[in-house]
Amino acid sequence: MLFQESIRQIDQAWKYPIGIVIFLLGYFLGQIPLILVLQNQIEGDPTLGTEDLEQFTSNPDFDIFGINPNFGFFLMVLMFLFALIALLIFVHKGHQQKIISLINPKGIVQWKKIFFGFIVWIILGSLLEAFSYFQNPEAY
Repeated sequence: MLFQESIRQIDQAWKYPIGIVIFLLGYFLGQIPLILVLQNQIEGDPTLGTEDLEQFTSNPDFDIFGINPNFGFFLMVLMFLFALIALLIFVHKGHQQKIISLINPKGIVQWKKIFFGFIVWIILGSLLEAFSYFQNPEAY
């Protein structure tokens, strides 16, 4: 039984590089709206040039291009959304697995563990925030 499972995993090893390529393709497709908006702003404003674009790559400040920072943030997050969608589609279609298997291989959500992790992060975050407050109260 264990031997057959090992053989099945080896036979399906080719799916992992394809999954990585599809994930990266989704990531790059998600960048297209940002690129188009930046290109449109550069073409519409003759004062903007390649030096502004180089400055933007080191410090993404959308005010340089006259773009609302919230819309710019949406465009930046869009690439991760496309990558996530590509990953979920490949897991479902390529590996024939349920999406829940990414969270837990048993196929069920263990809410106790999720709540425990949430409580641990809340406690750690609160302790670090309190420490930061007592170290530098004028920053608040």
